[in-house]
Amino acid sequence: MTTDQLASRGNDHRPRQRAFQERTGLPWHAPTPAATGGSPLSVIIPAYDRAYSLPTVLDALAAQAVDVPVEVIVVDDRSGDGTDEIAAGHPVVDRAVRLAERSGAAAARNVGVALARSETLVFLDADVVPLPHVLADFAARAADDLVLLGFREPVGHRPAPHGRADLPPRPPRLIADHRVRWRASVGYPAVHSGRVYARPEVAWPLDSSADLAELGFGAEREGWDLPLMVVTALMAASRRRVSAVGGFGTAFGLGWGSEDTYLGARLIASGCLVVPLRQALAFHIDPPDPAADWAEKLVTARERAVRGRGLLAAAGDPAGTDARVAELLAGAQRLR
Repeated sequence: MTTDQLASRGNDHRPRQRAFQERTGLPWHAPTPAATGGSPLSVIIPAYDRAYSLPTVLDALAAQAVDVPVEVIVVDDRSGDGTDEIAAGHPVVDRAVRLAERSGAAAARNVGVALARSETLVFLDADVVPLPHVLADFAARAADDLVLLGFREPVGHRPAPHGRADLPPRPPRLIADHRVRWRASVGYPAVHSGRVYARPEVAWPLDSSADLAELGFGAEREGWDLPLMVVTALMAASRRRVSAVGGFGTAFGLGWGSEDTYLGARLIASGCLVVPLRQALAFHIDPPDPAADWAEKLVTARERAVRGRGLLAAAGDPAGTDARVAELLAGAQRLR
């Protein structure tokens, strides 16, 4: 069972980092020059009602300094705000489809995996704007058994001309990601652990785990374990591995959260190492009404986390995922 496999997998990725540094002469956490090369990339963007942010995200992809083939795939999850038109019209997009019915982020990502042609997949949310070297960072370090994590700083939505979002005139801050500095809320269960805190607390999951190297074998630090660190807002992984474990779990439905943790657990159980890239940073653009958006997410967040833990005892279902993806693609509109 996956729960037993998780307890038997280590995550000491430091020898892999040293080997990379010896081979390239680059520090693991340093921005990567475009000419470094590496694995071709397929960037998969699921999008539902992200017209306020998607143009800025696509502009950032067009500005990437990377010297390997990159394809950009957008899967519109039946948006109602013109997201599909943006995906169809932006020159950086190689393929875009619009699903016939809203199916959720997990299903949209699985469709993107099926459309991808490169062995290394980059999962990028439609409201996450990466720095220009991020794709080069992923390409140079990609390997079949590595899950590479980027980090993001949430920023308020500020409209700019031509449908773009106005971003801060500085790089994103690593410390703003909740996996780097996590602040406990008082009086109700934390989404990630279920623990109720009697007073405000601050945790440093990334630092306290030696960049996740000490989170193998089912260990945790301050309520955080290794699968919880896997956030697909900005992440790279092997297409072969993702497909072999059955992709993203669609049992989570249309809501938010836990489908990436679930995928992370399955990848770890299959033998993958989870490795952070501290320099792979992005801005995460809040929706125009962030309070309402977060209220909707938090209604089911804890329930979904518990559901995900329960699903880990079952076997993955690659065949079922393939059948569902084929069904979705058969009814999808090809935008590009």
